[in-house]
Amino acid sequence: RPLSFSSSSSSGASIPKFQALALPSSREYTQMTVQEPNPSNTNAAVHVLLQCTDRSRKSQVMMEILSNILSEPFYNQLRTQQQLGYIVSSGIRALEETRSLGFVVQSSTASVPQMTEAILAYLSGVSQYITTKVSKLEFGNTVQALCDVKLEPDKTLVAETTRHWNEIALANPSSDIQFDRSQQEVDALLTLTLQDVMDFWKDSLYASGKKRMLITQVVPQTEKTRPSKKEGKDDDDVLVIGTKDISKFRQQRMNNN
Repeated sequence: RPLSFSSSSSSGASIPKFQALALPSSREYTQMTVQEPNPSNTNAAVHVLLQCTDRSRKSQVMMEILSNILSEPFYNQLRTQQQLGYIVSSGIRALEETRSLGFVVQSSTASVPQMTEAILAYLSGVSQYITTKVSKLEFGNTVQALCDVKLEPDKTLVAETTRHWNEIALANPSSDIQFDRSQQEVDALLTLTLQDVMDFWKDSLYASGKKRMLITQVVPQTEKTRPSKKEGKDDDDVLVIGTKDISKFRQQRMNNN
């Protein structure tokens, strides 16, 4: 016997959808510190995330360019030179139509404050690094490499199907499905200059009063740094949230979206 289906529109049901919530931009950063539950694990870890809520193709591809440009010097400075941790990495994360840059350090010898300070020190020097160390030729090569990846045809039917379904899942009911996202991103990449990326970093992504930064720290039980269990304020520039505040914090951000 054939199955009977009713459409969501006729039944009044809504389709659940991922929603990326914007981090606060009114503070220097938001911080959450949690304790490692395993007493025998002496590893500490810090993850610093910079969120871009601009959903334009131009901003999205500039996040990709920054990820490519900053990955090697971040590893070189914190792992090779400072030898802070055996895991040092950075990269880009996509959630819904937002993009975030993440910087991670994990160590069994360095403390959480040491790693946090080192990451923030690196980020504070990014503007100077781009200005003095990134040539127009290197920038052009980075853009070309990204374009080549985006224009590469799907190698399997599974890859093509997955890409299309991802676009369907992301689609806004009031707009067209972006099956040509890769071509749109290439078009945006080809309009950019090195100056555009520098301005994006210092005037938007890492600008005081505009940047959306989340610092997450995992502290081993052997370290004296205290985990935050409930919301508090270290000063006017830092919002400290605890593990018990996550639901409340999420609801506040939903109300502000």
